Amino acid sequence: MRLAWLEFGLVAAALWYSAAIAQEIPRIDIEKSCRQARALSAEDTDPYAGCVQDETGAQAQLPATWAAADGQQRQICAEQTRIAGSPSYVELLACLEMYAANSPAHSRPRRLQPRP
Repeated sequence: MRLAWLEFGLVAAALWYSAAIAQEIPRIDIEKSCRQARALSAEDTDPYAGCVQDETGAQAQLPATWAAADGQQRQICAEQTRIAGSPSYVELLACLEMYAANSPAHSRPRRLQPRP
């Protein structure tokens, strides 16, 4: 019986911890992530600066998108962003935007209104 309570407590703590983490926007070291940036075209002479600019822009847009997402979406996107070993605000924002675009509110067909 004690073991069951201990297991229940551990599972509850793990779920609470995961939910707590999903409430905060992950902190990403932009400079570290952008050090690995490569040129995407011949015109891209400073991939590091471009990366920092993109990441900073995504970081600025993220709070509103993060607030609109539910906890499960936040957690999934935060975990996926870390998979490759180089986390990115751009990837996190894109992931959350894809969930938002595919939410029931966006995919509900509109009814045509009869013309008067």
